[in-house]
Amino acid sequence: ESTKRKFPPEYRNRLRAYTVGITEDDDTDISFLPNNQFGFVFSWNVFNYFPLEHIRKYLTHCLRILRPGGTMLFSYNDGERASCAEFVEEGHMSYMPKTLLVSLIKNLGFELIDTFEEEEYVSWIEIRKPGELKTAKLHQVMGEIKLARS
Repeated sequence: ESTKRKFPPEYRNRLRAYTVGITEDDDTDISFLPNNQFGFVFSWNVFNYFPLEHIRKYLTHCLRILRPGGTMLFSYNDGERASCAEFVEEGHMSYMPKTLLVSLIKNLGFELIDTFEEEEYVSWIEIRKPGELKTAKLHQVMGEIKLARS
């Protein structure tokens, strides 16, 4: 909610919320989302807590749901940075070195747009599904994916 409030109301009103993790067997299942329908996927302060296998599953799903040329932006806890490694040692976040994550992204078939580091502990990556983003719609619907924890 705090992130959504940073955007103008016309964007907030187009956001569609989806809940994941509703089954005990697989909390990474977003197979209910349609193929090739999203132009942009945004995940902030989620992958920071996931092990590599969970991130791989989510990125695989996101590659499927993104339209060709669609973009994804997400934060993660870069274990190669000292301040982020401290979060791992204290048990607050998962260990995800940037080099391992970039390799995974490329192996899955994404194009790496850029990596970003801000302050001592904030890291994020912008990636794109290969292809050209085209639309016949006047405007895009956005979706929010939340992880349900029991």
